[in-house]
Amino acid sequence: MKAKDILQLVSLVLVLAMVYIIISQAKRNKMLEKIAAKAIGERDFYKRTYLNQLEALLIDTEAPNEILKELEGLKNFYEEIDIEVHKQLQTIISLVKEGHKEKAVFDLTKIIEVILKSSYEKEESKKCKVNFHKLLEYAENKEWISNHEHSYAKFIKKIRNEEGHELNVTIENREAYIAIFSGIQIAYKLTKK
Repeated sequence: MKAKDILQLVSLVLVLAMVYIIISQAKRNKMLEKIAAKAIGERDFYKRTYLNQLEALLIDTEAPNEILKELEGLKNFYEEIDIEVHKQLQTIISLVKEGHKEKAVFDLTKIIEVILKSSYEKEESKKCKVNFHKLLEYAENKEWISNHEHSYAKFIKKIRNEEGHELNVTIENREAYIAIFSGIQIAYKLTKK
């Protein structure tokens, strides 16, 4: 093979690599534009944090593996604290592995609600029926969760309500990833308060 042929081959490979990068960036930009358009109507802060999380997940193609790793960590964390939560987290891990992301978000939200209710009852020294929305408001007022986490929790609650009240609910993978990652963060925070 002559030097000229090698140079042409290298040039062709470089051109193809540049075209691939440009196309990938164009697809990513188009996807981000669609996401931004969908977020119109939400609070400004909520939009920014939601889009930042989505952008991070667009870059990370290993999100399901990361979710499983984080869920395993949370499950191990709860092994000594609450065996029922520990068992439910194992179920959630199985759901994620099987691709049942809507049910996984539903079950993770249930765990957050149980933790919040338990903390509420300890704080108020009484048992009573309090809905998830009021528990979230209470947790934010008591500074158990931040304003950011409250926004994420409302997003998770929206998915939970759809899964609980509608048939054949499907959510985008990225929405599921954000909901699950946020739920994990909130569960850790509520336990460490």
